[in-house]
Amino acid sequence: MKYEKEVINIIKSMIPITRDCRIEIDDNLENFGLDSFQFIKCIVEIEDIFKIEIPMNYLLPHELNTIRKFCKVILELKNGHVEN
Repeated sequence: MKYEKEVINIIKSMIPITRDCRIEIDDNLENFGLDSFQFIKCIVEIEDIFKIEIPMNYLLPHELNTIRKFCKVILELKNGHVEN
């Protein structure tokens, strides 16, 4: 999926996991220890890197709890298809 590698690298830099730990695209990130503080840090990093602003309705961990969901929102925002 587009942006998958970049999002995985951002997530791995925010949570305390071993470097060789594999995060699959549909894994629940909370199972890897992603807490609310780290979640917000990921959001900020993703917004900075991809030059996007994630709408408020997505700023809940259950809305963006997998790599696939992050990538989908990034792709939609880049294409101008997400509403606030």
